[in-house]
Amino acid sequence: MKKDIHFSKERGGLTLVFVYSISVALLVLFIALSSKIFVNKSFSSRNIERMQALHIAESGLDYALSNLRDNYSWAPSGNLIPFENGEFLISVTTVGSKKLVESTGFIPDQANYREKKMLEAWMKEDIPSNFYDNAIYSSGEVDLNGTAYTINGDVVYYSELDNPSNITGTVTQDDTANPLAMLDFEDLYNKSAIQGNVYDVQRLKDVKDGTDSFPSSFWNTPPVIPGDPTTGDPNFVYIEGDLVLNGNIDIGGFFIVVGDVLNNPSAVYDATINGVGEIDGCVYTRGEFRINGGGGGLNIDGGVWSGTKTRINGNATVNYNADYMVALSASIQADAQLISWREINP
Repeated sequence: MKKDIHFSKERGGLTLVFVYSISVALLVLFIALSSKIFVNKSFSSRNIERMQALHIAESGLDYALSNLRDNYSWAPSGNLIPFENGEFLISVTTVGSKKLVESTGFIPDQANYREKKMLEAWMKEDIPSNFYDNAIYSSGEVDLNGTAYTINGDVVYYSELDNPSNITGTVTQDDTANPLAMLDFEDLYNKSAIQGNVYDVQRLKDVKDGTDSFPSSFWNTPPVIPGDPTTGDPNFVYIEGDLVLNGNIDIGGFFIVVGDVLNNPSAVYDATINGVGEIDGCVYTRGEFRINGGGGGLNIDGGVWSGTKTRINGNATVNYNADYMVALSASIQADAQLISWREINP
């Protein structure tokens, strides 16, 4: 009996050692897992704050661009500007006609930051010197299809040009054509509103239904001095959406196809013209400009500016009109825009 009792104590001691060993192993595993969870949580928090600092720096660029649009001579005060759960600091350097803008975002602030991100951006307020000299000016590609089209005037494009055989003017690939010049859309909107030429979504629908119409002439007031286009007043036609024309077309003016760009500076809208007839004037769109000319021909007497692509299909002619371009050059102002940006090491 004593032998059996001794054996039980021996087994009990071994069991206790085993339990202790398991407990220690579990404790070590728990500590390791807790440490990993803590590290992961800390890493996740750092990542979130990095993204927040980047967002704040981007907001700083937006702030600078908005001020430069109001006043291109604007210079920041050098003060930190609170934004959400951090703050940003802006610097602006004038380099020729461009502005070099640096924006640094801090979380939670510059004095005690845990994360900071710095962005560098180039901005400009400029209309290229050759902007008004062309039948077609595209900050993307120009796609000309078939043999029924005719371009009477120069063509400037940024990325690609297809089938240029029916162009009578000079063709130029221009790296500076992109991005498309940003116009002062608020000023153009006001000019259009005075003339009664703002077309919102409802008016565009009414035009389509035939209960409303666009102007039929480029001129709202013809030149007072013969031979001097700058003494005339063009029709400024502000389009708050896509411009889509079908059928028999007989319209005129400077068509500004920019949608809600005043509230959304990155807005891109297209202009598509199908059918026959004539546009007596010019078209500006930050999106795609497309002509699908019918058998009777569709003509534009003026010029075209497009942001992404100009595409011409079928029987269509674009004629450069120097008088219209001179008149517009005297009436259009540029607005500041972002050319490029990148993140830099703070």
